[in-house]
Amino acid sequence: MENISKAQFDLIINELNDRNKVISDLIKEISERLKKLIEERNVLDAYQLSDVDDAMAVRYFGFVKKDGSWLIRREDATTRRWAKSDDIPRKTEEERNYIAAWTNRAILTYFRWFEIF
Repeated sequence: MENISKAQFDLIINELNDRNKVISDLIKEISERLKKLIEERNVLDAYQLSDVDDAMAVRYFGFVKKDGSWLIRREDATTRRWAKSDDIPRKTEEERNYIAAWTNRAILTYFRWFEIF
């Protein structure tokens, strides 16, 4: 093995540290995303998938709980947003029911997951 100077050694160490930081940041980001998916999954365990509309580029998935509360997920190629029965307080009881919400899914207001839970 050839002899290297202290400057070369320091350069190698700095490069390794930079790579380790990138890897560490990626692991942290992946961990955070997995945590969010697990949280989402835990909440969804209480709901039953009721309807799917995936015929177009925008897809909808309707979930209903035994107590009548519901979630509707709207997703396209880049985003996933949610509407929730609790987020419609000014509507009448009939408008808050799942059937009406599913019928009007294209005009509901959708939020990010963390904004509704």
